Amino acid sequence: QDLLETKLDVIHKKPRLVSNTAIKAIVYDEAKFDMIGNLVIETGAKFTDAYLRIDVLLMNDEAKARAVPSLEITEDDVKGGHGATVGQVDLEQLFYLQSRGIEIAQAEQILVEGFVQELLDKVQSKQDLQKLKSILK
Repeated sequence: QDLLETKLDVIHKKPRLVSNTAIKAIVYDEAKFDMIGNLVIETGAKFTDAYLRIDVLLMNDEAKARAVPSLEITEDDVKGGHGATVGQVDLEQLFYLQSRGIEIAQAEQILVEGFVQELLDKVQSKQDLQKLKSILK
């Protein structure tokens, strides 16, 4: 059983900083994913605009995850937000793809790629994009 525990601190110390941090995790088999993300906007970071999002896709019933985003803001006049989702792969989507003649492994791959596509769209280097896509397979 694999376990990944990670903590991320995104700390803003200067004014007018902008951050949009997105974490995507895909959990298979009996693996566990535990993520704590802390978005910090310190005194002196006026007019900062920061967001933290954690999304987890569980590929089967045995996979487990916990995603905990938090905000720590000690400055006025800032925008700060966070969100998290943990959800199972959509069995209706899998069934639909299979009804179109797509094998289960390929159908799962299509759903995984769809789950991370918004992040892949932001990768500017073709070489990095190919590396990421090979990891997803």
